[in-house]
Parts: sequence; structure tokens; C-alpha cells
Amino acid sequence: MDASCPFQQLGIKTLSQPSHTHAITCYAMDSIFDATVSYYANAKSTSGDTVTLRAFLRNKTHRAAVEALRKEQDPERRSALKRDLRAATVSGTFSKRKASECTQYNGCICIDFDGKDNADTPPAAIKAMLAEYAEIAYAGLSASGTGVFAIVPTNLTDVAHHAKAVEILGSVFEKIGLKYDRSCKDVCRLRFISVDDEAYWNEAANSFDARHWLSAAECEPKRRQNIPATVKHTEADRDRNKIHRYVEAIESRGCDITANYADWVRIGMAISSAMGVEGENYYHRISQ
Repeated sequence: MDASCPFQQLGIKTLSQPSHTHAITCYAMDSIFDATVSYYANAKSTSGDTVTLRAFLRNKTHRAAVEALRKEQDPERRSALKRDLRAATVSGTFSKRKASECTQYNGCICIDFDGKDNADTPPAAIKAMLAEYAEIAYAGLSASGTGVFAIVPTNLTDVAHHAKAVEILGSVFEKIGLKYDRSCKDVCRLRFISVDDEAYWNEAANSFDARHWLSAAECEPKRRQNIPATVKHTEADRDRNKIHRYVEAIESRGCDITANYADWVRIGMAISSAMGVEGENYYHRISQ
């Protein structure tokens, strides 16, 4: 999106346009895929080996086991086959598979989009949607083949903030119509090995500015407490007035403020963040 886009002046943030950038200081690497993760024999294992994220994702030696899982129709048998697969803790290494036993946190968020929760959007379409965002390092089929998982590098350095960051990131995806699995908040959750010859890879993925979003989330309740009781929705009213003026200016000048479909989606997300369903009319007006 062009830096002069009026909606950026509202201070509304999107996944691709964080207001601040920070390097991941907890882990020095040339690529996020060089991060180390704990690698387990199966779901019952509590201690594992250490491998790179790249090695885990590119491991094709278990293709036959993954394909057998995808072909199995019996739910109980499918569950048993899945539990027997190799797995990894994408967000770091652990001496034992417990959040309190994290030995190296790499700042990565692994987020699931299950097929049953996104029944109207096939896996290929989900991957295509995710690939539009610069912060997506990887998007591929889940072990079952019915869903998609994505890996997002962040600038987090404290494992204690992981769960909240997942909530924030998940809410961003929900605004574009993708429902995420909330159990991803568990930093030591297992990611079962999978195979996807058409997975999306981005070696140069940007870091999601989780620290800024966490700071904003902490400040919001305090800001609300400091608003005098006699003044209601002052900030919201200001945002509405700004959007109203910008939309009128765009219409009167007949200008196109988007360069591509992704920009159009992000502007819609920004208006939705500020106005909710009330912003639908404005979004339609600038889409003409």
C-alpha cells in the first residue's frame, strides 16, 4: 500500500504494515528455517532430538506414513496413525515437552487452519491467501491433508508472551475469513510431520511485530480507564470522522488508492478494525 494512503494515518495496524520493526534478538540466524526445534519420535515422546526447522519441514522419509494417514477413513485408526508420526515443537527446543522446560525460544508462531473450521475454503486457496502476506515464512498441508499450517516469525524474545501473540495474530487472520485453531497458543504443541510438494516457502519473510501489538493491547485498557466518564467514544468518533472525510475525498477525486488485490483486502481490514460493520458502506464506496 502506498505510504500516503489515508487509512495509515489513523494508526490502524495490519499484519503487513506494523508501526515498528525489531530484529529477533533471542536467536541469531541467516534464515528463520535455520532455527532449531525439538524433534520427537511420536506423540507419546516427552524428550527429543534437536534439528533445524528446515530439516523437519523438508523431511520426506516419512511420506508413506503420511499418505497412509490421508487414505485412512476410520476416525480411530486415523487418530492412531497420526499419533505415531514424527513431530516437532516449531517454536523452540525443550528439555522436556513442557512450556516451563523451554531451553531456546525462537519466536516462531505455528498456526493451524483446520479443514473442518474452514470448510468453504480449500487448502490450496488458504495457502494462496496466506502467501499474500510478507510475514508468512511457510504454509503447507497438515499431516491429515485436510487443513493448512503456517509458520510466522516474530520479534518475540519472551516465551511467556507466546500465547497472547497467537491470539493477536489469529484475530488478524479471522478478519480475512480464516478461522484458526486456538490450541496453537500452547508453545510446546506438537506439529506432526507432513508432506506437501506445493508448500509455500519464503526464506526472506518479515517478522510479525508482535511486541508492538502486545504493547498496544496492554495500553488499551489503561487508555479507556483514563477517559472521563462524561466523554464517550471520543477516539472512535474521531476515527469515524477521519474515515468519512477520506472517503469523500477519494470519491470526489475519483482516485484508486490500491495497487493490487492485497491492498484492497488490507484497507477493508483497516476500516473494519475502526468501524466494524458500520464501515461496510464506506468500503463499498471506495471500491467503485
